[in-house]
Amino acid sequence: MNTAIESGRRVCSHKRSVRLPSGFLYTALAASVLFLPLAAHSAAEGMELPNFEPKITWKVSSGNLTKVCHNYSEGDWRFRHCRRKAQSLFREKCREHTKQMRKSTGEQRSKARKQKKIFCATFRP
Repeated sequence: MNTAIESGRRVCSHKRSVRLPSGFLYTALAASVLFLPLAAHSAAEGMELPNFEPKITWKVSSGNLTKVCHNYSEGDWRFRHCRRKAQSLFREKCREHTKQMRKSTGEQRSKARKQKKIFCATFRP
């Protein structure tokens, strides 16, 4: 079915023309201007902004990491991206505190051991 819009009328090749509501042309034009760039961007980028860097937040409750990336809503692509980044950050912190624990003695070693326990054992997305 070939359809074209000309001055507020829908013209079909095999049917008679039908009068459309007066605001239709304006609404169609506004929708194409407002949503076309977003649709083109989201299709090309998979709904992710190319330079998005998440702010990773977490809380420590009784020796465990809790509320990781709670500043983003669950299910949002930003939340998933944040959790992926958090996992690599916590893996790096685990390695850092493990090295620090091996090199230090006394109170610094016990602090490093507690931090190692928090970052190495508790976060599994």
